[in-house]
Amino acid sequence: MDIQAKKLELIQWLAGVNDPLLISRFVQLKDSTAEEEEVQILASIERGLKDIGIGRTKEHSEIKKKYDKWL
Repeated sequence: MDIQAKKLELIQWLAGVNDPLLISRFVQLKDSTAEEEEVQILASIERGLKDIGIGRTKEHSEIKKKYDKWL
């Protein structure tokens, strides 16, 4: 079963759930996942800014040349 089919199955199952506690737990899971992603994004931005601050950068043309076959 592919990921899309699994997601659809979960959506259909969730639509039938009537337990407020279970729904609350799913909301908490969703919210905590979003917060973790935000923290990871901010940490990544901070690392990038530190790299810029110490001069650990590369020219756009150098990176473009390296990854040109995928662009």
